[in-house]
Amino acid sequence: MNFFKRLSTVCNQKRIIKIAKYGSVGLFSMSLLPVVFADQLNNKENQLTQQIKEPISNTLIPQNISLNGGLYYLAGFGVRQVTFLYVNAYTISLYVSDEVKKRLQSTSRWREEYTPSKWNANGGESNWFLRNLIDMEPSTLALQIIPVRDTDGTHLRNGLVRFLTQQFSINRSHLTTEEQALFHQSIQSFRTAFPSTSIPQGTRIVFLKNRDILLIQVGESQPTEITNNYLTKWFFDSYLSGTVPLSDSFSKNVGNGLDSIVRNKN
Repeated sequence: MNFFKRLSTVCNQKRIIKIAKYGSVGLFSMSLLPVVFADQLNNKENQLTQQIKEPISNTLIPQNISLNGGLYYLAGFGVRQVTFLYVNAYTISLYVSDEVKKRLQSTSRWREEYTPSKWNANGGESNWFLRNLIDMEPSTLALQIIPVRDTDGTHLRNGLVRFLTQQFSINRSHLTTEEQALFHQSIQSFRTAFPSTSIPQGTRIVFLKNRDILLIQVGESQPTEITNNYLTKWFFDSYLSGTVPLSDSFSKNVGNGLDSIVRNKN
């Protein structure tokens, strides 16, 4: 029996590990988060008919992905480049669930005030749109990373952990001692999601956010689930905000993509 069928069976039998408010790792409740990473994610025929080429790395990006039968819509994509030589590391693509798409289209402030320039500005209205997207209830978002060359799993993991610890350093004064300890515990769980071996070019690495839960899957590996409000929020903050975006092309493309979703252009 494959992993997804086994996981579904376990959940249906209600063998569910209780999740703490700020931090834990374990199987997830069907009422909180659906079984994911099936259907169209590995359906090559579907991907070939719904892909768009990222122009810098020439990587093909699925325009839609299906997670447990739910359709997720591409909101933007770009490429992460490293060092002063602008070496392509991996593509990044953001997807929103059908429910989030409908919520954006029905919210008057998004319809009446949103423009791509407001997404890419720092502070003010830009912060409102960012926070509303990430904090929306339920805010079911997916971020996909695809390495453009074989990459060391430990190196990729350490880079992502660095983004999170930077956010922690900025915000730690607002956290209680218990919340700080739970964040560090969740960081250790985050580390376990990534292999220490090489990750082949083209491997799909998916991060799914549902409320406080972050679910991570590297290729065909078993998903890792982390429940920590701060880690989940700061992971998406790292890619979607910041005075220095992790990827200019991604930030600008997401700004335009959200406008297309709000105006129902796609």
